[in-house]
Order: sequence, then C-alpha cells, then structure tokens
Amino acid sequence: HNAGAMNAKEEEAESFRLRVTKDKMAVLLDCDTINWELPALAEAIVERLRTFGVKQAPVPFGLARLLQKHVAQDPCLEGVPVLEGVAAIPPVDGRIEWGGDFFNKNFVVDEDTDRVDFRSHAGQRSVKKGQLLARIIEPIPGEAGHDVLGGRIRPRRPMRRRIRMGNHVCLDESNRCYYSEINGRIRLVNGILAVDDVFEVEGNVGLETGNISHPGAVVVQGDVLEGSRLEAVGDIEVMGVVESAHVQTSGKLIVHGGITGAIGSHIVASGGVVARFIFEANVQSGEDVSVEREIVQSTVRARGAVSVPRGRIVGGSIMALEGVDAGQLGSSAMAVTEVTAGEDYALGGRMEIVRRRLEVTRKNIERINEALAPLRGKIASLPGEKKGVVRKLLNQLQLLNESIAVLEEEAEDIETESEARKRTLIVVRSYLYPEVRLRMADHVLQVRDGSRGPLKAVVLEEGVQLSSSNVQGLAGKKKK
Repeated sequence: HNAGAMNAKEEEAESFRLRVTKDKMAVLLDCDTINWELPALAEAIVERLRTFGVKQAPVPFGLARLLQKHVAQDPCLEGVPVLEGVAAIPPVDGRIEWGGDFFNKNFVVDEDTDRVDFRSHAGQRSVKKGQLLARIIEPIPGEAGHDVLGGRIRPRRPMRRRIRMGNHVCLDESNRCYYSEINGRIRLVNGILAVDDVFEVEGNVGLETGNISHPGAVVVQGDVLEGSRLEAVGDIEVMGVVESAHVQTSGKLIVHGGITGAIGSHIVASGGVVARFIFEANVQSGEDVSVEREIVQSTVRARGAVSVPRGRIVGGSIMALEGVDAGQLGSSAMAVTEVTAGEDYALGGRMEIVRRRLEVTRKNIERINEALAPLRGKIASLPGEKKGVVRKLLNQLQLLNESIAVLEEEAEDIETESEARKRTLIVVRSYLYPEVRLRMADHVLQVRDGSRGPLKAVVLEEGVQLSSSNVQGLAGKKKK
C-alpha cells in the first residue's frame, strides 16, 4: 500500500477523511467530531492508517489526547495533523577557520576625518614563519528522516572545504592545519593558498632595475616608469604611480598613487586592483577594482565589482561581473561612457580553453580507437610484445576517457561559478550625465537626460530601469 492507495480510500462512507500532504510528511484529518467518541475516532484512524501500510502509526490513547486539544477549540476538524514524518537533519558543511584576519576586503577608515583610505585594506597580509594560516573544519553528516509511509529521506551530502597548497605553505595532516614556511605575504587566489617571498625595490622600476619578474610578492618604494615590465606571482604594491607600464600579477595590485596607460601597456591582476586613479589605461582584474578618485577614458574589465563611490567614471568602457558603484557616471562634457554590469569578460576565454582541451582529448581517443580497431577480438593471439603495446593503449584510452569527464565537470563548474557571482546592478551616488550607456543582460539604456542621485539601475523584463534609491553602494554584494 502507498499514498495513492490511501488517497483512493478517502471517500469511504465513514465520517472522517484522511489525506496525505504532497511531500508525504503529514497525514491530515478532516472530521466533524460531534457524533464521535474521541477514543473510538482515534482507534478508527489508527486502524485506517495500518490498513494503508503506515509502519509507525500513532498510539490511539495519545492520538485521542491530541484530538481533544483541537476539539476544545473547534469540534469540526479540518487539516489536523494526526501523523507526521521526521524531517532529515541537514548536515553541517565543512569550513575554513583562518588563523588571522588576512582577507578582510574592507578599507581602513581614518578615525579623525572619517574618510576611507582606499589604499589600505583592513586585512593583515603579512605572516611569519611557522604562523598558523588556516584550519580545515571537517563537515558533519546529516541524519536521514522518513515520511509518513516509511520512505527514507536522505539529507544532502555536506560540502567539504579544500585548500590547494601553493609556495611556502605546509600541511599538518594530524590536525588539518596549514602553516607558513617563511616570513612573507599570504595570498589566496583561485583556491590556492600561498605565502610569497617579498622582493623590495628601493626606488623606481625603470632602466636602472630593468624589467622584473619575481616568483613571490613585490613592493616598489617608488614608481613603475613608462615602458617598464613588472611581473609577479604574488601581490604587487607600488608606493608611487604606474606610468604606462606592463604590470601583471597572480595576486593583488595595490597602487598608492594612480595608474596611467598608453598603447601597448596593460594591467592584469588576478587578485584585484586598488588605486587612487586610473587614467587612459587597460585594466583586467580577476576580482574587484577599487578606485578612490576617478577612472577616466579607460577600459576596465573585472570579475568582481568596480567601485569608485567617492569619485567618478568618465568615458571609456567598464565591465564588472559583480556590479558597478560610482559617485558620478559621465561628465558635463558628455563624454561617451559605457558601463556593463553582470557580464563575465573572462568566461568565453576560460570556456574556450576547456573546449580546446576537450577537442584534443577526443581526437586522441579517436586515434587510439582507430589503431585498436583491427585488433579487436585478436588480442589474445598477439605476441607478448604487441600485447604489451595494446595494454598501454587501452590504459591510455581509459585515462583519456576519465579526462573527458573531468573536463566536462570543469566546464560546468566554470559556468556555475560565473553565474553565482553575477550581479546586474549599477549604483550612481551623486550624478548621472547624458551620453552614458548602461548595459545589463543584453539590454541597453542610453541616458539622454542628466539625473541627480542616488540612483540605481537594474534589469527588469522590459529592460534596464533607473530608480531613485537610498541603496548604500554594493553592500549586498554576493559572497563567494
């Protein structure tokens, strides 16, 4: 017997009806109890439940007491639960317990002036040799429940948190703790935890130093001069300005002055960019781009948010996966300014890399299958040396097929992660000028008239819509 059988019996001639909820987590009673003795009604209900194959029917005495409580309020019962299933107890997901406030994205606030210092993060990135960096807290499995018909309800599988180790990080397996092997600067990008050896440049990066490529973090006490090339695996911190140079880092780029560009120069920072201003530059960031004063006639692409809350964005093209927050968009000179929110500039390239790897893997599988085709059914009769070659091909074929599954899963993860970070929101705190184009989800709003803020632009079914708002920037930004 099952829920369908129970429902089929609902119209029996007795003066009560039992019905099962859609999720099978409760049996509900409808009954006018005026002509019933409650103990007899309870007995009848339990008997009906047993007839329908309910394995854990209630005790009649206890059920009669339950009914009495409801009847005291209204003798005509409707939707009274007489049997309930047991919900599954959800698991507790694993988590990472950090050894310090390393990755706090908030900025330091001057207590005297109450101004935000956009070049100083609250997170403390410097670590010492032997310092605890992180501890993995293992997940706790949930407990299964059951519905009213005894069907098992399995809890979801708990999520594990993992850390991939980069340079100068060691793991103590006994307590799942990660420690720093050197004095350096902690970095977490794309799930890889590393501590970078810090290389300090006393003055400027230019002709005297030559181009610099360092496997750790770099601190430049002066400027990065025009035409220079500075590359680092870890964070790059420049105390002065970056002048039309090529700068690339797998970590974060922090420029205490500003960034200027020129044809052929570009900035690439996987861990985000912080600067006083960006002027005529080409910037690509895997995380947020946070600017204190202005972004002028620049091309900025970010997989995080682009934030200039106290400044302005004038001219150029801005694209941010997690939204845009600016004090002012455009200018009184009506500089053409294009701002796109909720689009991942890197998604196509990342997917293309996986697609090419899949294509190469499938071609290799095809070649091996073609080589093995004439030997199908004849392998047992081959000489020992040829058998060895065939076994190697078969092993290689198995590995390639496993690689296909891994690559397909990687492609799905890339799309899922990008979608989870998407935020179609543009905030204008002070003023929105004409000749600004706001683009979200294939919809475009061409601003014809200036508007005073605070404003927010969101995408609705009819397209991009502007509305007055007291929204405080991107405070509700999605957590990664």
